Amino acid sequence: INKYWSDLKHASFPGTIKSVEVKFIDSTYFKMYEIERVAGTIAIERDSAKNVVVNETLVREIGLSDPAKAIGETINYYGMDATIVGVVRDFQTVTLHEAMHPVLLTRFEDYFQKVSVKINMNQASQAIRHLEKHWKEAFPGYYFTFAFLDDELATFYKEDQKISRLLFAFASVAIGIGCIGLFGLITFVSVQRSKEVGIRKILGATIANIATLLSKDFILLVFVAGFIAFPVAYFALDKWLQGFANHIDLIENSWIFILAAGLAILFALITTGFQSVKAALSNPVESLRNE
Repeated sequence: INKYWSDLKHASFPGTIKSVEVKFIDSTYFKMYEIERVAGTIAIERDSAKNVVVNETLVREIGLSDPAKAIGETINYYGMDATIVGVVRDFQTVTLHEAMHPVLLTRFEDYFQKVSVKINMNQASQAIRHLEKHWKEAFPGYYFTFAFLDDELATFYKEDQKISRLLFAFASVAIGIGCIGLFGLITFVSVQRSKEVGIRKILGATIANIATLLSKDFILLVFVAGFIAFPVAYFALDKWLQGFANHIDLIENSWIFILAAGLAILFALITTGFQSVKAALSNPVESLRNE
């Protein structure tokens, strides 16, 4: 399975030349990578590179809106005429930073250099030794090397992963500092209003009443902080996502912000709730002794 590039011409648009990604494959490629057929056939048995399967993006590139109408069309790549016999669903061949490429797939064994194999990862080392043995028997003059697909994919997003780890570290520190500060404030307020809490308890206030009294102002501040932070977060995330040709719509996935708000309130409730309940459970006699 190898990837090359070629200029593409279509008979209906002789003046138009498109750049197309060419993959030389065998008949098991589509099953291996679970690529869905849209129209025509994906069985490329002839080893001539004159029968080709294309993706939906290529169909649109040559000016057709219906994949079924592409079947039987003649295109030219590498200076050779070929017939489209099948169309498959678009699949990612590059990083998500790039737009979907027009892809042409065909069979031509002279260009085969790589093989994809599904193995049981619990027996990976044995499988690799087995593959290396048979590779050397079949191709004694060629060097054997291998790579795991997930490792290859991970290299595409090294920078994004670094940014993600940094943001997670900074966010964790910020949340920690915020919780410590909130805990300090609720402790200070509890001590400052201890006599008020004692009087309210004597007059019949419940633990829930007192906990709510001490916590509500802080929860309100969290809401205010959310209204300030969410627009900033939205524009920052939207700017970052523009670096990806394929990305989610933040409006359609607004649940992310709702979840963030819920977690912020939860952290605030946990932080203030402990000290509020502790103050509500204190003996009012201790706080009113000097009055």
